[in-house]
Amino acid sequence: MSSGSLSWRIKLIFPLGLISVAWVQEIIDQLFFAGRFNLPVGTGTPVWSLLTAPFSHAGFGHLIGNTLLFLPLSYLVLSKGCRDYLAVWICTILYRDSSVVILASD
Repeated sequence: MSSGSLSWRIKLIFPLGLISVAWVQEIIDQLFFAGRFNLPVGTGTPVWSLLTAPFSHAGFGHLIGNTLLFLPLSYLVLSKGCRDYLAVWICTILYRDSSVVILASD
């Protein structure tokens, strides 16, 4: 198997794996916690919540909307390269989470 073939497969599977984590978390949330289980980020939450909060959603409607945007945009950025995708992923998490912390602070 050539390295180009492997790279193409990773680029195809990686966004699907990420969105699968969010779907599994939401299904567990809805089945066992009636939609009340959340992985929030904010003041007073552990640092690791910066990594878990992107997988938490406010229901299936929210998750469907995010999935419909996330997958095409992921493949668009991945067409530039894996480093670009990682950079966008990290910057998005940091921007979103820092804004939540700033807006949530008293």
